[in-house]
Amino acid sequence: MDMFAMRGGEQHALKDIVLGMPEVARKLYSDPQVMEIWHGRHQYDAIIINSAINEMAFPFLLDVSVPFITFSPTGTEPLQLSYLGNMVSPAALPSVILPYHDSLTLWERLVNTLTTLALRYVLRRRLMVPLTAALKETFPHLPDPYSLYPKQALNLLNRHHLLDGALPLLPNQVEVGCLTCRPAMPLPK
Repeated sequence: MDMFAMRGGEQHALKDIVLGMPEVARKLYSDPQVMEIWHGRHQYDAIIINSAINEMAFPFLLDVSVPFITFSPTGTEPLQLSYLGNMVSPAALPSVILPYHDSLTLWERLVNTLTTLALRYVLRRRLMVPLTAALKETFPHLPDPYSLYPKQALNLLNRHHLLDGALPLLPNQVEVGCLTCRPAMPLPK
């Protein structure tokens, strides 16, 4: 899949990415260099994965006992929070794919809720089923990806309550937005 050829057709870009993920996963894990990294996964102190539609990296979690950490660069997505057991109503938390902010009108709440439900369906049926089948060709013992989400030790959210509004979070969901808004200081000794 040529990502540069998709430019200009943004309305179909997400669809193309979702439909192309199984083939990308097959090519990824047929690369000897990637498999060399995969075989060395036990030497890492933690495995950090981007949380945005990156389930193709889940084979790195097979048979490891190190912490599994996700980073959410796009901010807070209702579906991502729900995978950890933090069910925030989509009527209160805008989806990252919509241009809404935290003060939603009644109509925006309805659209956001329906969009979140549709996105959940599309991601489960159109992405996860074919992607899981493609991954199981190489990793037959890979569990259901949705059973791996609750095993996250930490979820780093690129948001800040002062800028994005207050949101109930679990102890392993940490807001890291605005950490780079001031010069770095040395750690205390």
